[in-house]
Amino acid sequence: MKVIIPNIKFQNVAQFPSGIAILKIEGQIGRVPVSASNRMRGMLKSKTLMEQIAPALNTVVINVLRQAPASDAPLLAWPLVCGSAVAERTRALEFSRGVLLVEVPDAGWRAELQHLAHRYVAMINRYKVGTVSKIHFVIRPEQSASDK
Repeated sequence: MKVIIPNIKFQNVAQFPSGIAILKIEGQIGRVPVSASNRMRGMLKSKTLMEQIAPALNTVVINVLRQAPASDAPLLAWPLVCGSAVAERTRALEFSRGVLLVEVPDAGWRAELQHLAHRYVAMINRYKVGTVSKIHFVIRPEQSASDK
């Protein structure tokens, strides 16, 4: 999902009745009470809600991962470090002797993710949930018509 933030400019215009500001959003003009425009101006200058709560969420994630068994923590961390788009198409299968085994749909995915493996290793290890030294990507076995 792509979020577009419009170009918002505020202008206080003296000839308008008291308490009214002019709000320009991508070429459209509308009147809003000055108090509302001040609140919006303040929100635009401050961090977004996600930026504000990200450190707290990160702490929660780290605590949960640290409470998981050492063999499961990297498996649980995989969708967090690879992101939802990759997590939908892949699956962390097992973690043993520092190697995280991840199933991918085909050779193209394996090749692409192999280029990103060092980043994923660093991100998982940032959570300090066991030391992942390598990610090994395996191609998902083909399903027969009766399995589908």
